[in-house]
Amino acid sequence: MICTWRSLGCWLAMCGLLTPIALRAEDLRFKLDDSTPASTAPAAGANVRVDPADAAQATYGQSDPKDVLDQPEILESDILLTNSAAPMPKPEEPVQTPTVASDASPSDAPASNALPSEVLASDAPASDGVFSSDPCVKCCCQQQRRWRPYAGVAATFLAPSHNTGGGSAILIGNYATGTTTLDRSATDRQMNISPRLWLGVQGENWGAVVRYWNWSSLVGGLSEPGAVLPVAGSAGSFTQNSLHLQTLDAEITRYLRANRSDVWFSIGFRYAAFQRSSSLMDTSRVGTTPMLINSSGMESTNFYGGGLTGGLFGKTPIGSSNLSWIYSGRMAVVWDPSSKSLAMSDVIYGGPFGINNFSGGTNSAFSTLLMSEIQLGMQYDRALKFVPGNAFFRTAFEWQYWNLNHGNSMTSAASGGLTPTTFPLGGFATAISRASGTTLDMLGFNLATGFNW
Repeated sequence: MICTWRSLGCWLAMCGLLTPIALRAEDLRFKLDDSTPASTAPAAGANVRVDPADAAQATYGQSDPKDVLDQPEILESDILLTNSAAPMPKPEEPVQTPTVASDASPSDAPASNALPSEVLASDAPASDGVFSSDPCVKCCCQQQRRWRPYAGVAATFLAPSHNTGGGSAILIGNYATGTTTLDRSATDRQMNISPRLWLGVQGENWGAVVRYWNWSSLVGGLSEPGAVLPVAGSAGSFTQNSLHLQTLDAEITRYLRANRSDVWFSIGFRYAAFQRSSSLMDTSRVGTTPMLINSSGMESTNFYGGGLTGGLFGKTPIGSSNLSWIYSGRMAVVWDPSSKSLAMSDVIYGGPFGINNFSGGTNSAFSTLLMSEIQLGMQYDRALKFVPGNAFFRTAFEWQYWNLNHGNSMTSAASGGLTPTTFPLGGFATAISRASGTTLDMLGFNLATGFNW
């Protein structure tokens, strides 16, 4: 049975793998015969390829040199395969060297992009065993290293759990009734909702982010006076407490992979604002013959400065789910060379020997604000179907600590009224205000969502 492999050689030539063999496929034939002895007939089923030149030399060598010209011409197409005792030389495979992708221009790359058959037959992933100078492959690698933007927004629910520092107080003494009352500006412990926003970009290792947070609270008001003024005691009061906290961070981030956790370290600049004020006013009637005493006190501390901040944020997957544990910590130190403090007090007595006593003033000094923050919670990640990005939702416990070391506090005090021996028996009032450094604990939780591309 005689067959030709020309068509197969053409297909292999199209693939660019066995081009030299395909070019000679037209000149080769194979004959398979199981009944012919090996010594006198073509080999039975032997798939041995014989070079035409070698076969011609063997044929002429068996005849008489004198009759060479009388021998019929043997064409290369009539050459049959024989089972020779000596193995026939095997044609060498063309040697092809793979190229390695680099940042060089396409003109610097080797001309051959073919791959050896050992690489093609290997079960190893293409990313592990194959390198190519194909521009498309370069493009894909560059896309993986591109800066990826991300953004998020959070609602923080925080309340001042402990707020120590300055404030206002009023003490009223009524000698006629023998009673004293003390009012002070109440510590603001009301939980408020405040926004936190961030926007950044992240590369393979380095990135940058800008973060903004604003928390504000204003509580207090005027107490409702009675329909009839009391014979003795408070006729009405007004209190107000204000607290405003603000931070703006601009940081450089560094991504690291630690065990199963993704960790981002950050360091940069922080701007911080701390504003606190309290006001207290009271009107009372004192004495056997009731007399009015108006007293008031007010204080405020204002800090605006810049400094350094740094922290970390980590995420650890929970099993194979889309949930992860998240944790973060942050420290910051900010300076203000001219932090302001204000305190003033005033007492007005309308009885005999009426008096108006006022005290107060302002002060500026170099101050330092230390801040720390801890978060611990859980995050859910979700790949979006119609947008090439991911979304996340998280909730976490949050604690913040603020410590304002004020360079110089401001205090004021004012008193007025009648002494116990004065007739008719009367009373007195004292108002005190103090603006100073403070320590503040903010406790609560946050809810956040965002995207990354």
